[in-house]
Amino acid sequence: EETAGRGPSSLQRDVVKSLLNVGIGGVQEEYTDPSSGYSVDIKIAGCKVVIEVDGPTHYSHLGKEPLGNTRIKRRHLECLGYTLLTVPYWRWYHGLTAEVKCRRLRGVLARQLRG
Repeated sequence: EETAGRGPSSLQRDVVKSLLNVGIGGVQEEYTDPSSGYSVDIKIAGCKVVIEVDGPTHYSHLGKEPLGNTRIKRRHLECLGYTLLTVPYWRWYHGLTAEVKCRRLRGVLARQLRG
């Protein structure tokens, strides 16, 4: 979620907290890819897994369809060899307990970090 240069959003901070709670080390916030200049919300150190925490400004106001600039960034990151995980705001905040959030992150990341 964009916060106009004010630092990470509360949504992003919550995702980072959950990553740390499941024992994921090397969480880098606001990482900038040196070859493209793209800033990503979260990068896991030692691998090419990045996490974009997408708030409402990344989606059309009529639905859950990502805007063009969000789609382009996702494609470019994948072309650069990153495994991109996206955390949409409506899935994160949709009545999930902290335990469920941690369990989901653990499962998704375990699959990515093994591969």
